[in-house]
Amino acid sequence: MNEAAELDGATRLQRVFRITIPMIRSTIMVAVVYSISNSFRVFDLVNILTGGGPAHMTEVMTVYMYNEAFMNRQFGLGSAASILIVLFSLLVVTVMNRLGSEREA
Repeated sequence: MNEAAELDGATRLQRVFRITIPMIRSTIMVAVVYSISNSFRVFDLVNILTGGGPAHMTEVMTVYMYNEAFMNRQFGLGSAASILIVLFSLLVVTVMNRLGSEREA
């Protein structure tokens, strides 16, 4: 395909955006979904290194959930935070799947 596009006079940038990227779109979508879903689950690194940091500057949702539920014994708040983590993850994965399926159709 690249050779045909080159013979038709397409520039290198046009070949990248119109041939190469559409051919690897599904791989890109899988990598993006995995990256986003893993970013919601980062806990161990932040908790070990900073524990949320000074003035909660490095606190992510999972560290907040842990601190509220197990350190402050606010189990309702910790449960609500964990439900929000699951809902955000599902929302992001659903949106990415819809975007990926629209492009393929």
